[in-house]
Amino acid sequence: MSETLYLFNPDHDLALAHGVHHYVPPRSALEFRNDAATLPIWTGGSVVLVSGEMDSPDFLQMCRLFGLSPAFVTESQLGTLPVGEVRPWGWNHNLRAQLLGWGMEPAVLPGTETLNGIRRLSHRRTAMDAMEFVRERISSPQQLPLSAVELTDMGQVERFVEDHGEVVLKMPWSGSGRGLRRVFHHLTPHQAGWAAHSIRSSGCVMGEPFYRVVQDFAMEFQCRQQVEFCGYSLFKTQNGVYQENILLPDGGIVNELSHWLDPKLIEETKVLMTDFLTQKALPWYQGPLGVDMFVYQMGNQYFLNPAVEINFRMTMGMLSSLFVRNFMAEECHGQLKVTFAPVPGDLLKEHTELARRFPPRIQDGRLVSGYLSLTPVTPQTRYAVRVISAPCSGK
Repeated sequence: MSETLYLFNPDHDLALAHGVHHYVPPRSALEFRNDAATLPIWTGGSVVLVSGEMDSPDFLQMCRLFGLSPAFVTESQLGTLPVGEVRPWGWNHNLRAQLLGWGMEPAVLPGTETLNGIRRLSHRRTAMDAMEFVRERISSPQQLPLSAVELTDMGQVERFVEDHGEVVLKMPWSGSGRGLRRVFHHLTPHQAGWAAHSIRSSGCVMGEPFYRVVQDFAMEFQCRQQVEFCGYSLFKTQNGVYQENILLPDGGIVNELSHWLDPKLIEETKVLMTDFLTQKALPWYQGPLGVDMFVYQMGNQYFLNPAVEINFRMTMGMLSSLFVRNFMAEECHGQLKVTFAPVPGDLLKEHTELARRFPPRIQDGRLVSGYLSLTPVTPQTRYAVRVISAPCSGK
């Protein structure tokens, strides 16, 4: 019987931007990958790739309280494991080369043409196309901004800044807030050099006016034979960089967004985005994806940006949506965030203190309240993914 292998490769966005088969991620990305290797157990993974032997009995006991009993395998075991499918955080050429080097059969991995298609889809041009698609079809296009602009030479960049004043420039492949520069009315020498490098290395830089964001959120989808809407996610950013997800059921997220947006606009956007992804993503991409959006304010009015970025991979938003649906008690709310401690041992101290102050209350395989780490925390751990849940109403 063949197995489905899950693995966490958070360096995926960097590998996409690099665009070649043999890319060496920075040490921080590799460390995050190793420390949080078990994360896919919360997205359905029963066989998960880890970097070494699992020596965390407290974590395994916590997993059992949620009805999870995953098998963990290492790179050296892949050549003998009967794998029928691989589900990573994200697919790229570098990952395929790694898996082949570890003894995986080429037949269970996507080919070069498919990976080229995923990289094309992951270009910010796809979000630009999605914006235009939705604007042309939505009943109230005045509620949406104009799409981003692809700038292919420095003259275009300079004119864009002159025309719009306060703008955001983005590299065409980047994620989670990386590869952004906010420009105030004129380019500094550093910003000009950065934009010129992006144009030389990637062919363009994307430009859009700066918007005063009120709330970030995303729509999460799954692409298989068709595109299926899976849920909403609500998250916080700082200067465009991801900070944490707010854990709420879909109804609670829509209620939050309805402070600023008509729920009918949100629903119509969901339908149109499903149509766009059906036309654009299939058959190149199979798997989870997230469409980042935000509510922004101009004067006393609020508007929707429905296509900030499209991540053709597993996302923290999808993880959050699945965790709420499968592992949290009804009506609970909380936060999910990635944590980092520069000094080994500090994260374990913090983990121990949080567990003491907010002991997890788990009932019928669901978190009712308290703190837990979704990844093991050892004396060597510097990265972890944690959840803190508030008590449920009436619980």
